Amino acid sequence: MEFIHPLGFGTIILTFLLLHFWRRPLGSRSGLPPSPPVDSFIGHLRMVAAKNPELVAHEWAREYGDIFHTKIFGQPIIMLNSVKAAIDLLEKRSLNYSTRPGFVVYKLLGWTSTLTFLPNGDQFKNQRKLFQRYFGGSKSQEYQPIQQEEARILAENLLLGDSNDYDKYLRRFAVSIVMRIAYGHQVSSDDDEYNIISRNVATALNATGPPGGMVVDFFPFLQYMPSWFPGTHFANQARRFQGYVRDLHERPIEQIRQKMEVGTAPECLVKSELENLASSQTVGLDFNAQLEDIIGVAGAIYAAGFDTTWSTMTSFLLAMVINPDVQQKAQEEIE
Repeated sequence: MEFIHPLGFGTIILTFLLLHFWRRPLGSRSGLPPSPPVDSFIGHLRMVAAKNPELVAHEWAREYGDIFHTKIFGQPIIMLNSVKAAIDLLEKRSLNYSTRPGFVVYKLLGWTSTLTFLPNGDQFKNQRKLFQRYFGGSKSQEYQPIQQEEARILAENLLLGDSNDYDKYLRRFAVSIVMRIAYGHQVSSDDDEYNIISRNVATALNATGPPGGMVVDFFPFLQYMPSWFPGTHFANQARRFQGYVRDLHERPIEQIRQKMEVGTAPECLVKSELENLASSQTVGLDFNAQLEDIIGVAGAIYAAGFDTTWSTMTSFLLAMVINPDVQQKAQEEIE
């Protein structure tokens, strides 16, 4: 068997890229908002890759308006610089603009059927409807007792526990709330299985970079290249850590179903939806699709809930420590 010499292989790839961009000139797309001057091939990568890219984008908005676009490797990216622009496009016209692009790295990680990363379509609509059934309108107020109980536990840990472990207390607080709502499980210790899963998922996300921001996201064919090939690092990382994301989706569901079989499953979103699915007598592909939606929504609640709550609480704690005067005013209002 004859093998292609590495130099010849690289020439083939370079030729493919040149043909790709010659076929799609950087300025060929119509209907896009204004854009700053762009470099050939790399687009605005050199400018947005600098420190504080959000400040660069803000300066561009002063000249090109609240809605403008940039390009990176030929991929247009729409920038919104005001709350009004975001609401007008992402909320009022959500049917047109709420879809998600295909994130290659995140698909390799296993985020294929999770509400957060689904494009517009029937599955997205079904999962969003299911999500709103439990978090829309006044429904979310039903979870206040859970939040209050976990807040008391957090306050006790912060007051009486080791001050060096504050981050553990905050993470346990965040994970326990979403776990109780979605799966009916209360996290009681640092070595709780679901606390460990949340840390593992955070490790996976940190190791694979921001969604849509890796080279392989712009050149999807790189996911099929050998691990030594330039630009494949984050695809390799995604394959390495995909087991963590699989555990997040599968382990809680497995335990709920086991508890339901023996009649010990607590009331929660997943239990309620599994009971609805069983009573509907759905079979075959429809059953699998609905089960996948339940797993996807619960996984989104788990993954998105603990990380955002934990990071917000951590930032709040830091803000109070470095601004004692504000902390004092807040304390006076409470008292």
